[in-house]
Amino acid sequence: MPIRFEYNPTNVIFEDDSVIVRGTTWLAQNFLIGTRGRNYQHELTNIKLYMRRTGTTGDVTISIRSAPGGVITGSDIVSSTVNGNLISTSNEWVNFDFTTPTNLSESTIYAIIIRAPDASNDLIVLSDASTYPGGGGDVIVQSTNSGGSWTIGLEVSTYFQEFGNVSNKNFSASNIKFGA
Repeated sequence: MPIRFEYNPTNVIFEDDSVIVRGTTWLAQNFLIGTRGRNYQHELTNIKLYMRRTGTTGDVTISIRSAPGGVITGSDIVSSTVNGNLISTSNEWVNFDFTTPTNLSESTIYAIIIRAPDASNDLIVLSDASTYPGGGGDVIVQSTNSGGSWTIGLEVSTYFQEFGNVSNKNFSASNIKFGA
């Protein structure tokens, strides 16, 4: 069973902040392995995002990219797509499974890239006005040209949960700190 490694926030309290994703407007949430969860190399299995749709959104894709120092670099490491038209019009956790085994390294910053390129209506990604403490500075960045460039500095953080399986063969249960 996968372990939750990184997440924000600890509880969903406010549901009034949000960021729009549609067409060429993409969103990225930086996260640092070990900020709130376990700081181990692990195999990414799935990510959950708290969101809703306002109408027809088409496919919604999330991917992981490297973000050293909080700056998104390179292409997708791995991606997952769901039928956005099946996402509720009420706030809900939406699960994105990754079928390609991908290791994420401890103490490393990555970005969750969220896009709905064929959306004719808004995909609403719920966010928190307080910023997630990991991610190399600004943690939410937005692109209005399909990831060609990113605007840094939105003062919110998405609600996300990142899950995986421990990939270090020398890992043992005695290394886990519960309550972290």
